[in-house]
Amino acid sequence: MTSDTVAIPWGSDKRRVSGYVLDSQRIALRVFLPGTDGAGRLRRWQSLASEEVVGTTWWRDLVESRDDVPASEAIDPATGTIDGATATALSNSLRDLVGDVDVRVARWRGYVGDATPASGPPDGEHAVTTEPLAAVFTPARPLPSFVWIPEAWLSVGAPLYADSVFVSGPEESLAAIARNPELESAALLADQPLPLPGLE
Repeated sequence: MTSDTVAIPWGSDKRRVSGYVLDSQRIALRVFLPGTDGAGRLRRWQSLASEEVVGTTWWRDLVESRDDVPASEAIDPATGTIDGATATALSNSLRDLVGDVDVRVARWRGYVGDATPASGPPDGEHAVTTEPLAAVFTPARPLPSFVWIPEAWLSVGAPLYADSVFVSGPEESLAAIARNPELESAALLADQPLPLPGLE
């Protein structure tokens, strides 16, 4: 099902975390997407860090702190896609909170080859659809820009080419997601600058 009249309920400042969480939310949970090494193995952020990974940690800082690593062993960040294990863990965490519900999904229309129907809100940049929560996060396609569950006041946002997603909602929901050992996450204030390359 698609709609031409649905407003996306996120913040307006896309240079800050607040642009990817429900409008007026003050706290977000950043879920870090693993990078990939030259052999195709997933690498969690903490495995690359010499100190604790926090909500404001930049991927660039992680890789630049590893001077002893030869270029052939470089680790690439996630760039707007999600691996299967993280997709399953995130989806399961959300479904534990809200069940198997349909959710609103905004996908950027500019991804080449994305088969999202060409309808959406008036800004024309996103197609807004209703999809089963279990099918939203898949390795086969780019991350949606924004997913929201109005009745639970819960959302997941992802900037273009994201190395992380930002979850907003009630504190108890964020705490439940943060407890999932299969997800690497940290809380941060929504007014923080977006910790992504090119936005320094």
